[in-house]
Amino acid sequence: GLRNLLRDEFFNLSLAETQHTMTVMAPIADKKYMKVKVDLASGKTVKLKYVNSKVYIGREGTELILNDIEISRKHAYIQRLDNNQVIIYDLASANGTFVNDKRIERKVLMKDDVIRVGNTKITFLGVFQ
Repeated sequence: GLRNLLRDEFFNLSLAETQHTMTVMAPIADKKYMKVKVDLASGKTVKLKYVNSKVYIGREGTELILNDIEISRKHAYIQRLDNNQVIIYDLASANGTFVNDKRIERKVLMKDDVIRVGNTKITFLGVFQ
């Protein structure tokens, strides 16, 4: 399915370009989306758009799948509220979720906040329409 296709594309590190944009679509009416930039441990950077209001981050079975042994299977999730406020929640992960180098359980995200899960950096770029 789309998730496996995305995972295969996401981890195909032989791609020549250093930046790659993928859009994950879901049936949703308001067309708002969250945008993040992911800096992989390999040095590769990808930009992702999510129209889902909730995006789970982890090693498997999540919308954002990261091949990083320091990350729990279901590590954290980001939720966009109706007022466009975005909150990240740690899911009691073993190694923690950090925003701007501070360990968090729950935190409102602001544009350009840097999330770290395992060895992966995720920059929150904001909500767009």
